Amino acid sequence: MVIHNQKVDYLYLPKGTILNDKYLVKDKLVPKSNLSIVYLAVNSITGEKVIVKEFFPQELVLRDLDGIKVVPKYSNQKSLKKEVSFFLQEAKIMKQIKSPGVACCYDYFKANNTGYIVLKYYQGANLKDYFKQQQLDLRKFLLQVFYPLLKTVASIHEQNYIHRDLKPTNIIYTDKPILIDFGSAVQYTTTENKRRVLTPGYSPLEFHSEESKQGPSSDVYSLAAILYYYFTFQPPLAVKERIIEDSLLPVSEFNPWVSQGLNDFIIRNLSLESKYRDQSIAEFRLNLRLEYLKIKSKKILKSFFSNLFS
Repeated sequence: MVIHNQKVDYLYLPKGTILNDKYLVKDKLVPKSNLSIVYLAVNSITGEKVIVKEFFPQELVLRDLDGIKVVPKYSNQKSLKKEVSFFLQEAKIMKQIKSPGVACCYDYFKANNTGYIVLKYYQGANLKDYFKQQQLDLRKFLLQVFYPLLKTVASIHEQNYIHRDLKPTNIIYTDKPILIDFGSAVQYTTTENKRRVLTPGYSPLEFHSEESKQGPSSDVYSLAAILYYYFTFQPPLAVKERIIEDSLLPVSEFNPWVSQGLNDFIIRNLSLESKYRDQSIAEFRLNLRLEYLKIKSKKILKSFFSNLFS
């Protein structure tokens, strides 16, 4: 259902569209991705703001003449149904994973020849924008953002899933980091082929193959890439540009305040070969904490001797 007398643009759902008899579309929220469109909506029963993700792979589908229904470009209805089912797996995974750091999934359903996922609306900025707005020192960053994020990822791994798309834009910061977008998540304990999901700078080498072995150390790579971004304000060099000659620049090249130990920790966990990375979140967190404590100890000693001889 849609409110009439407004221009149809045949890409985004018209404002006022009602989905599943209760979700009133207010506006598009962010620029569309290759696979979906994200809307701000209101649950007309409770009055609560929600996020609605609509499966809309622009290369495969078009809007019908009514501006709402989705139709396949190449008359392959069976293939579209399969892709819609795959899209809705994200919601099923999010409902299975019990963690306060994972975005709450309220609902999911098929309609208009496509699929929709309804999520809780979080008032906050993604981590990329949050870093621009807030100048967090290392201590605040670790305590307020990164350690809670590691706890969330650890809980996901404990339930035999890996996220596979950890990056600053997939983390919303409210009073804590909230992990979103589980469209790439898989059970890493299965032997099934895994779809290629690539985000340059944040995806490890093993994501370039559907048959490669993937596991917690794959998410560790992405977490190290987030650390790299925090210190440099840019992602690491994409792995495909590192294969022949690994010219990944050290963190200290951009930020001279980063200790050699912390730099080595980040670079090691950005290794192309997963065996050189930390193999679990617990190991990763412990080694990160040790490097932080070394930095803290040096600062304390420096301050002590400075006061001693002043």
